[in-house]
Amino acid sequence: MNIAYDISILEGSQLTGVEKLAFNLFRQMWVLGVDHEHLLICKKRPPCLTALPSNCQLIETGHAKAWRWFRLRKVLKQEGADAFVSGVTNLTLPIKGLKMYPYAHECQWLYDTHEGGFGKHKFLFQLSTRLATRVITNSHSTAKDIKTELKVDRKVDVISPSYDESVLVHSIKSRKQILTELGLEDGDYFLLVSSIRPKKNIDLLLEAFAKTPNERLLLVGKILYPEIPEKAKMLGLTNVHFLGYVNDENVSVLYDNAKAFLYVSKNEGFGLPILEAYAHGCPVIASRDGSIPEVAGDAAVYIDGNDGDELGKVLQGFKRDVDFTQKSARILKKYDWSQSAQKYLEILEKDYAGYSINN
Repeated sequence: MNIAYDISILEGSQLTGVEKLAFNLFRQMWVLGVDHEHLLICKKRPPCLTALPSNCQLIETGHAKAWRWFRLRKVLKQEGADAFVSGVTNLTLPIKGLKMYPYAHECQWLYDTHEGGFGKHKFLFQLSTRLATRVITNSHSTAKDIKTELKVDRKVDVISPSYDESVLVHSIKSRKQILTELGLEDGDYFLLVSSIRPKKNIDLLLEAFAKTPNERLLLVGKILYPEIPEKAKMLGLTNVHFLGYVNDENVSVLYDNAKAFLYVSKNEGFGLPILEAYAHGCPVIASRDGSIPEVAGDAAVYIDGNDGDELGKVLQGFKRDVDFTQKSARILKKYDWSQSAQKYLEILEKDYAGYSINN
């Protein structure tokens, strides 16, 4: 089978959640799918792809407007792809005989995340998932949302991601060294690793830490909404620190030494950082929204995502569950990139075999 992949989302130098998911999942599919040819299509070679298996062909098309609608589609036709895999639900127009398998992450417009501007995303999501041969997503929570959104009784395959092991890199640096490099004094802290945006419910964190000035919060991740750190500054929150992008080695140390990881989003399609925290032995305090309870399981401490007072009380009296290590280890065993990649390949192979018999 000739399997084509849209790998354009990997072209950035700093991969975040969706990009890391595609990188790890696709890479395992290329390794496990030894009987297939894999076409990796992009505008420019991603810097993360330093080496490829012999059954992979990288195709660079150059940049263009409406890239997925025209240049990507042209390559798919020229190369005679049998199946098309995309790490996002952005649309490529249908091609006769080509089966399409987009990975759908979340229906964010169904939730009050205070971000808005999802009209284009919603349109492309609905159209591409309706045109897809099979819809694949990351959690049962998201699968339920997709069925609600599509308003059709259609199977949605759940293929869960795992955590990115790059954040487990060993560092010889101490907590004190890392904090000094980041311009901070040594001492205890709570941690959030995520893009800085309203859907992450950071207003709740600001409210809670305003009421617990003796506790400290470090927020690591690209600042997509500059007004959020400006609000913290306006409120005089000297115990809340926005650190921006931090490399994997330093993030690993921050995870290892945090009192707890805070994940109180208004909605998440999956929530990879939860598994990253567990892999570091870091406790998690989380909201009950979206897929978070499905992923975090019984190892997390849950709070109402609308109640800053409750979060503040949990922060002040926080103690690690004596059974946390056992619980988190059990949850981590459920998630494996190789198993997820194998399931993805089996879906493609089964559909391809059925198509070949009928044609």
